[in-house]
Amino acid sequence: ERKIDALKKENEELMNELHDVMIDRDGVAGEGKKQFPEVEKLTNELSKLTKELEECKDRSQKVEIVSDQVYGWAQKVLQKMSEQFTESRINVPYLKDLEKLKENSSLTDLFGKISD
Repeated sequence: ERKIDALKKENEELMNELHDVMIDRDGVAGEGKKQFPEVEKLTNELSKLTKELEECKDRSQKVEIVSDQVYGWAQKVLQKMSEQFTESRINVPYLKDLEKLKENSSLTDLFGKISD
């Protein structure tokens, strides 16, 4: 029975120690213990980088929207030009399909065709 009591007491002490470590790991101060400064610094850096990542994703999405609009405009202009001029002058592959046009032609090439 002494052995069982000693094991129960040791188990209780280890459980309390584990509980304190879990509290510290979660960033909650417990029993006057403070969060590790490295963890706090890394947590702040992580939140800053997460915010920066979200801003970059938003900016990328806006650039993609503008790019789609410009490609659409260039496609419409080239289609109108091809209707008015001979087909050989406005030789742009995939003029009817915007997605293939974006994959196979740069905006520089399309603007070059428009300005010729």
